[in-house]
Amino acid sequence: MRIEALLLYGGIYLDTDIVVVKSLEPLRTHPCTMSSQSSGTVSSAFIMAEQNATFLQKWLDGYRYHYNGKNYVYNAMVYPKHIAKKTRTLYMWNWENCPDHGHKLVILSFVKIVTGVEFMEYTYLLDSTVGSICRHVLFGNKELCFT
Repeated sequence: MRIEALLLYGGIYLDTDIVVVKSLEPLRTHPCTMSSQSSGTVSSAFIMAEQNATFLQKWLDGYRYHYNGKNYVYNAMVYPKHIAKKTRTLYMWNWENCPDHGHKLVILSFVKIVTGVEFMEYTYLLDSTVGSICRHVLFGNKELCFT
């Protein structure tokens, strides 16, 4: 569904555990961008594309023959990397090898899912960039809160 929406409208797809920390403007010069990973695959957690991007069309068309209903990693990471190598229609941006968070544009957060009061207590103690962002939004102060 994310591929179809981006083909139709263009834009940015982010998984819910991604936090944008800097402008994505530098990536707008490419018709389609996904992040590469040290494992040699691409990540479908971040896709930025113009409307009707060639890469996305080839990825979607390829599913007619190569979709594996039992292998998410193949469909979302391995197969897109194969298309990227074959067609050279994808810009692969590496977010894992940045020297520190100050140079990253986005952070994959892997936030533990919690609710209600448990979330507030968890947010007080979450020692990460995501914790700092949550505390800033919720309390106006990004510092850890040991209570």
